[in-house]
Amino acid sequence: MLTFGRFFPNFIRKLLQKILITGKQNTGYYFQRSLHWEKETLVVQDELQVPSWETIKQVGIGADQTSIYVVMSRTFQWSQLQPWLDLTPQLKDLPTGDPLKIERRY
Repeated sequence: MLTFGRFFPNFIRKLLQKILITGKQNTGYYFQRSLHWEKETLVVQDELQVPSWETIKQVGIGADQTSIYVVMSRTFQWSQLQPWLDLTPQLKDLPTGDPLKIERRY
């Protein structure tokens, strides 16, 4: 940044973004979330599909979210201090190939 970067800051940013963020390969993990109302209750349904559950040690839902595509997405939020919802015990009964499905009502 002291030499090239000060003359071509946008090029350096795009290059780093391509290498570190958007240039990643598909992992085979798929996540889907749906939200809908049932009367006055918000229903959140999450589904996580993985190639194999054998290599997964922990699964949880965190209170904070980070987007790797947004500059400054790691700024501090008070919600980061909240504990996560541990879903690891649900993995022991899950057959290989089946998705992990979670439904929460608020």
